[in-house]
Amino acid sequence: MARLNSASAPVSILSFAKDLPNICSLAGLLCTVLAMYYAILGLFPAAMIGLIWAVFFDWSDGIIARRLKGRNDKQREFGGQLDSLIDIVSFSICPAIILLSYGHFSPWFLPGAFIIVATGVLRLSYFNVFGLVEESTYMGLALDNNVIILVFVFLLNGVISQTSFAVFLYTLLMLLTAFNVASIKTPKFAGRWYYALMLYTVVMTAIYGWQLLHIQGRRICGYSGDTILILLILRLVQVFSRNGTNQKNSCSRLPASRCSAWCPLDGYFFRGRRPGGISTPASAAGRAVRGSVYLVLSDDQPCPPDRNP
Repeated sequence: MARLNSASAPVSILSFAKDLPNICSLAGLLCTVLAMYYAILGLFPAAMIGLIWAVFFDWSDGIIARRLKGRNDKQREFGGQLDSLIDIVSFSICPAIILLSYGHFSPWFLPGAFIIVATGVLRLSYFNVFGLVEESTYMGLALDNNVIILVFVFLLNGVISQTSFAVFLYTLLMLLTAFNVASIKTPKFAGRWYYALMLYTVVMTAIYGWQLLHIQGRRICGYSGDTILILLILRLVQVFSRNGTNQKNSCSRLPASRCSAWCPLDGYFFRGRRPGGISTPASAAGRAVRGSVYLVLSDDQPCPPDRNP
């Protein structure tokens, strides 16, 4: 009886977090969260870096799981469920947020965002039930291929006009979602393709990292791209290390004369909660970013005064 109770005792949820393949999966989820964060801020090069690393970790967790010895059936089953749920976030919700953010959260982009998420959920549900069609063949285009293509296509951002790229991005994502649920057989990339993805990830990281450091040769509010990147990293550290005490909002003021209406990163950073009653015009000159970072994007928009909560 004691052995029976021991065998049927529930396993701790956090015990699965120590499983190496699951750690790899959660690392990919972290990259996805960062990609969504920077996409909402409008810092798309950083979002693309997070997104491609999410793909890399998604491919890596399966390889680690197959090569790791001593894993029981429950660990394998749990890892499969975890991987599938993270895939929904990484390859459906995150691209939908990128589309919405690039469209300045216009209602016209909501149908596209819904289609991306809906087809992703349908596809992963189908795969969880039926699995592979053959030993190395999917039914429909795998969702991670959407992201691999998206990261490459986003290199055109800035090469063509924003309006043209928005239309192109919208159209491309809709075509990819159609392939995701189409009754076509596509190969499962494995083996040497993993090393190709590794190289692709490093190259894309270098390209988009260079864009972050030299944002098309421009300076944002008089500051270089690397300085802005450091400020963003410090801002993340500040957010996660905040002790929860009530703090006054203070505006880290950058002189308005040094600001240029160029991209969603131009403007001012605010510590604490977003100042009340402040708004920016919904135009190409600027837009507000929700959350603890608030950006003003126009020369004629003075830095708001410090306000108490």
